[in-house]
Amino acid sequence: MQSSRLSTALWSLFGAASTLFLLSPIVLVVAFSFGENSLATVPLGGLTFKWYGKLLADPNFWSALRNSLIVTLSAGATSTVVGTLAAMTLA
Repeated sequence: MQSSRLSTALWSLFGAASTLFLLSPIVLVVAFSFGENSLATVPLGGLTFKWYGKLLADPNFWSALRNSLIVTLSAGATSTVVGTLAAMTLA
């Protein structure tokens, strides 16, 4: 009984550490995106939305976003249809 609790606790700790390891780059990118500096440095040097304003003003961003949405919706619809048909075939 004690071994089972220890095993569960260790697996939970491993899962939490793995999740933290995988999500930390995303958290850092978001945190650095609000900094005034053009390079990712600590300290951030003040908080700003300047980079988001530049991003939204760039016409290339909007075309890339449109292309990404087309690809995402196409892949999602295709995989939904194929997955549903496969599930119906297996059932």
